[in-house]
Amino acid sequence: MTVTVTITPDDIIYSPSNIVKHGEEVEFKLQGVASAQVVFKNGTTCLSGPGSFVLDTSSPLAQESDQQVTQTCLKRLYPFDVVVPAPPPSQAASFIGSNAETKKGGLDVTTDPPEETK
Repeated sequence: MTVTVTITPDDIIYSPSNIVKHGEEVEFKLQGVASAQVVFKNGTTCLSGPGSFVLDTSSPLAQESDQQVTQTCLKRLYPFDVVVPAPPPSQAASFIGSNAETKKGGLDVTTDPPEETK
């Protein structure tokens, strides 16, 4: 099963949920946002990729990130921040005083790694 994490201007949407299992695929993608940086707290991630990565719609290769939940990560919540740059000045009225918006998210690893068949 694949868990999709969609980053929108208003929220982080998980489909079907933020609960993941060892070995599952996790896809981060953008919707209505030109770019975003995903930063796992303290660089600790449950995913096969780095603890921080950037998504950007200007490049087809950078607008999505497909990763896998590692077999060795601990069973717990892995919080992350999504930093979305401020909109262009003409749309920035609600962002006065800041140049980025940070959204909070997390992936919840809930099961132990699968046991090998004997």
